[in-house]
Amino acid sequence: MRVLVRKKIGFQSIGDELPHDFSIIDLRNLIDGWNEPTKLMVPVTEALCALVEGKKVLFVCHAGLSRSAGMCITLVAIMERRSWDEVHDEVKKIAPQINVEPGFKKACKTIFPLLARPILKEKK
Repeated sequence: MRVLVRKKIGFQSIGDELPHDFSIIDLRNLIDGWNEPTKLMVPVTEALCALVEGKKVLFVCHAGLSRSAGMCITLVAIMERRSWDEVHDEVKKIAPQINVEPGFKKACKTIFPLLARPILKEKK
């Protein structure tokens, strides 16, 4: 089931039909648990680049419940300068089936401060 968290940002299972009008970011190479922050920065950066190019972004993993949801939450939190937990609670209302594994959640929260400031600094 595809879940759009924002107009151009969503997540789903790799088993569902993949849309042709999205940049697909496959997270199956990540562990559904703790990952080194540098490994998580790659898909977030890839998603940000796609969005800057005007593309829509879809995170996918095996079940579409933990890694893809967690990375989607992380991206939205970084872009909107909101807390990870606040965005998680919002997404949980749209998609109550999500279940971000605690180690993966901790890893996502670890990269948040590393990316939020330099990427989102407004130009003057």
